Amino acid sequence: MTRTYVIGAGFGGLALAIRLQAAGIPTTLLEQRDKPGGRAYAWQEQGFTFDAGPGDHRSYGD
Repeated sequence: MTRTYVIGAGFGGLALAIRLQAAGIPTTLLEQRDKPGGRAYAWQEQGFTFDAGPGDHRSYGD
């Protein structure tokens, strides 16, 4: 059986990889960062935690 590669371990990539594996398809998940989560992540600096998760940053109105 052919192995499937999923590029990106964000919410969508993780969900797809789980579904493929559940269907019995050999799957390899590739992620550029050192942790899964894609745009949903947080980091710490000088004792503070910053949430950089997905959000809607569009401006509405004037």
